[in-house]
This record gives sequence, C-alpha cells and structure tokens, in this order.
Amino acid sequence: YNISNPELISFENSEIDELNKLTEIFKKMSSKISADFNEQKEYTENVSHEIQTPLAIITAKADELLQSENLNKNEMEQLETIMNTTSRLARINQALILLTKIDNKFYAEKTSCIVLKLLNEKIEFYSHLIIEKGIEVEIDVDDKFEILMNAYLADTLFLNLIKNSIMHNIIDGKIQIHFHGQSLHIRNSGPELDIKGNIFKRFVRSSNKDSLGIGLSIVKRICDLYLINITYNYINQHHFILNFKK
Repeated sequence: YNISNPELISFENSEIDELNKLTEIFKKMSSKISADFNEQKEYTENVSHEIQTPLAIITAKADELLQSENLNKNEMEQLETIMNTTSRLARINQALILLTKIDNKFYAEKTSCIVLKLLNEKIEFYSHLIIEKGIEVEIDVDDKFEILMNAYLADTLFLNLIKNSIMHNIIDGKIQIHFHGQSLHIRNSGPELDIKGNIFKRFVRSSNKDSLGIGLSIVKRICDLYLINITYNYINQHHFILNFKK
C-alpha cells in the first residue's frame, strides 16, 4: 500500500463473510489514511507558500529602516538581528517547500548528469570558502560516471553534500571524493559532531550556528527518491557513502 497513491486497495470477493467484512474495513481504513495524508500535505504546502509574503515584507521594511540616518548603534544591531533571523527563516521555508515538492513528485523530468562535472561546479561555487579555510580538495571520479535523475535535484544533492563537507571541516583540512565500484565516497576532516540520533533527520544539527539542520534531510529525501542508499559514519573523519547499485 502506497499512501501517496490515490487508488484504493482492492480485494477479490470471498465466500467467507468474515473476510468480506475485513476487506471492507481495510478499504475504509486505507481511504481515511490517504485522505488524512493529502490534507496534511496540502496544509504544509499552503503554510509554506503563505509565509513567503510576510517574510518578504519584513525584510523590505527592515532594509528600509537600515538606510535611515537617525539610527544609533543599538538600533542598528537590533535591525541586523531581525534581518539575519528573517533570512534564516526564509531559507528554512524554501527548504521545506523543496521537500514538499519532492514528496509530490514535482521533479519528474530526468536527464543524464555527469557526476564529476557536478562536483567540480560545486567546488568552484564554494571556492571562496575553501580558500578561506585552506582546505585541500582531492577528487578521483571517472568522468564517464553518469546518473539519471532530475537536473535540479542532482545539483541540490551535491551542493548540500559539498557545503556540508566545508562547513564541518577545519582550517587546513581535507575533502576527499572517490568513486569505487558503484559507490561514491565523500570524506572530510573535522571533529566529531555532537549529534545524537539520525544525522539525516530533519532539524537535527550540531552546534554550528550557520547550519539550518535541514540540508542532510534534503539529501536523504533525494537519495530515497532515486533508490540511492546513503550512509554516514565517523572514524577520525566524516564519511558519506552513496551507493548507486539500484
């Protein structure tokens, strides 16, 4: 039974009355579960989209106040806090909208994506942070290694993984990306995170204040969508493994 599938469960009629009654209960139960799921999904979509407008208004008004010449130092600091908090809330909202779209199979179109090209693009995108931290990047991936998936989701997947490897790295650290067999290994130096439980769970994050706690949840959801098995472990370094067997 697939909760996102609108089709009802169907059974063959039986000569036994008790089985027919049980069948009817299953049909009603699956219908109720599906209706509740769709209602919850619609609520999440509506809330996420409705939040965007007031966030944009708050940001615009705060920006206008920052241009004022009559502000003292304390007022400037308070407005800066408002701007930073609003910006963070907007990023969380965008991430939740993305998760909802993934759940709704919004990104159905697929294309062949060269993984090495994606990785190099993300390294280039974050080059200023990599240089600032003095991180050494090592990539050993076959340029013929391709994956069939939505181009935007592929871009988002590797963007989050590379960003994570930089944020939780150390000064003069390393990022090592290797492809072996059918598995992509992404390792980075850095201390063990003070996280209890599943690292891919939504809003689970370390003491890093810049982390939204939702990036790896997006990574996991994309991997699940394309049956990519992703695992994480820490033995002197952070190690993500993406298995593309399926």
